Amino acid sequence: MALLTLAFESHALTFCLYARSTNDPMSGHAFVTLEDRGRVVESYGFWPEEKHQGSIAINKSGDSPLYDILARPIANPEAFLKMGEASICQNIGNYPKQKIRAVVVNYIEAVGKYRGGANNCTHFAIRIYNAITGDSFKVVQTPLRTRKIIGQIESAGAGSYSEWQQRIGARAKP
Repeated sequence: MALLTLAFESHALTFCLYARSTNDPMSGHAFVTLEDRGRVVESYGFWPEEKHQGSIAINKSGDSPLYDILARPIANPEAFLKMGEASICQNIGNYPKQKIRAVVVNYIEAVGKYRGGANNCTHFAIRIYNAITGDSFKVVQTPLRTRKIIGQIESAGAGSYSEWQQRIGARAKP
């Protein structure tokens, strides 16, 4: 009975990279989440100062940052709500939430402030995802490009960017 209880109580957390976008490369958002059995425990995002004080957002389960954003004027709210979404998740075991928060909170000190194309939500999400999961997802400029890469990874049946790159490399060799 103790073994059954232990198995029931142990669980594996997943860390996910999300990209939401329309087909316009200038629209969208990339962020990362800590999940427990598919339920978001926390989400982490990076914003310009004018959209979020301090730039880094740590949202707890039950927070609704999307609704906070929608409460502000948006040029085309219908398009915003119809954004395509893709995600890739990695099992991180019982990786401590405090360590994830430390990586997230130290991001500005380590990499710098939000600077549009030079350091944006996509760069943040990919770098944090790689730091926590050990994957080597290529840092790209836009949520749209991130979403497309995740789609290619899924289409290939790979579980990570690294695995996908290995498969592509194996196919490319004569």
